[in-house]
Amino acid sequence: MVNRNSGKNPKKEEFKQEAVDTVLTYIQKIKSQMPFLINLSKEEKKKLAKMNERRRPFAQKALEYAKSEPGPIPRNLDLKKMELDLNTYLKLRRIHREIRKLDEMLRDTIAIKGAYSYSTACKIYNAFEMGRGSETPGIDSIFDDLTRHFTQGRKDSNGAEMIDETDEDNQ
Repeated sequence: MVNRNSGKNPKKEEFKQEAVDTVLTYIQKIKSQMPFLINLSKEEKKKLAKMNERRRPFAQKALEYAKSEPGPIPRNLDLKKMELDLNTYLKLRRIHREIRKLDEMLRDTIAIKGAYSYSTACKIYNAFEMGRGSETPGIDSIFDDLTRHFTQGRKDSNGAEMIDETDEDNQ
């Protein structure tokens, strides 16, 4: 498995706190460059006319025709605002494509780093289980504590076995 960005093995790379802080600062800078971004409720989204890549040419042609043949266009239609909105839409779509690529890479990296960490933790747990009853002081209490965490992470609040899905909020 290779990092397609750098060609490096992602198992061996360290993500230093300074880099985390820098990335978070850049995210804030990106947000500050787009102060017009909004957050709609599900209900508000449902009420909106839906624009997508198949409808984009229609919107572009309508604007083009309205600008070249304004005669039948109602005077209350603000073509300058439509043009501004359409241009913003196109620019945001371009940014969104790049962010989606980044999001996919983040999710994949989170998945692999989590899998490596959990797999290693299971090996540690098994080593403590094998060492139980040895002369090592405190090994039984360590194993018991790990067992509580191990079983707690595998069951829901009703004690049912959980299916492991990526928990984005806790990553």
